[in-house]
Amino acid sequence: MSFSVKKCDELMDNQDLFSVTALTDAVNQVDVVPGRIKALKIFDESGIATTDFALEYKNGTVSLVKSGARGADSVNTPEDDKRKVVKFSTTHLKQTDNLYADDFQNVRPFGNTSYEDQVQQFMLDKFAAMARNNEATIEYQRIGAFAGKILDADGSVILDLHEAFGIQPVIDDIDLASGDTKKQIRAIKKKSKESLKVTNVPRWVAFCGSTFFDSMEAAPDVKEALVRTKDAEQLQDDNDSIAFGSVRWEEYDAFVGDTRFIADDEALLVPIIDGLCLTKFAPADYSETVNTLGVPHYAQAEPKRMNRGFDLECQSNPISIVTVPLAVRRLKLKAAQ
Repeated sequence: MSFSVKKCDELMDNQDLFSVTALTDAVNQVDVVPGRIKALKIFDESGIATTDFALEYKNGTVSLVKSGARGADSVNTPEDDKRKVVKFSTTHLKQTDNLYADDFQNVRPFGNTSYEDQVQQFMLDKFAAMARNNEATIEYQRIGAFAGKILDADGSVILDLHEAFGIQPVIDDIDLASGDTKKQIRAIKKKSKESLKVTNVPRWVAFCGSTFFDSMEAAPDVKEALVRTKDAEQLQDDNDSIAFGSVRWEEYDAFVGDTRFIADDEALLVPIIDGLCLTKFAPADYSETVNTLGVPHYAQAEPKRMNRGFDLECQSNPISIVTVPLAVRRLKLKAAQ
């Protein structure tokens, strides 16, 4: 039967190309330019089989809660009284689109490509665009996790990490005109390590608003230090990052619509250490995927009425958290007196 007389529901019979599993596998293999945080691989990504997960919080440190047999008696110890179990729910990011029959009208396959392959490619082009939107949202959640408050697209609060852990947020003022910038940075890093209960952090990154970054780069003691080191060329080049005080300072001016991820006069100092930053992906709400380990993106298609094309859906079910919120320090430029 030629493609021209195949119905959309007949095309969907090709499970190798159009099943939820096939489309999901394909969309997760599409190259999507990562956000800066994803590119730096700061967050440990993994799938979960449920829509939420729990952490134990005790004396400022956390650990994953071990699952147990349903219905079994719990064993309580004196130490349990000092522990707090914090549960986090994943978010549900869902987008829909249409692929109409007219979109692939008069399109002929190239070489050995089948018409079914062509139709799947049309779908993947649309799924890739939706996946990019989801990735931007995940990036937004991650920078929110650094700041301690994950916001929805409308500005409403999805998760307040400080409230969840029962702690108060802290802002560290920094005076870049004082001449002792490195000393201030060292003191702030010490607070972070105290929160982590570690003595060494292998790597630090600071995401800076534009005004903060310009002020950092222009600080007299920072400029002097860079001139004396191999990083002096950074002052001449049009760079968006500098290295100072064993921290990589990056201008992070990303935004979605009118929403900037970081205030102009602020920066977020992040210690890069295993287990601090987590992203969990829950499974999609499809019968084919429930109780399976979640993956970053899901894709599904179904025929439209009267075979006029396909309804498309792409979804992701992530949550990103910082397990020790006070380890990430929120820096703010000290106002000039």
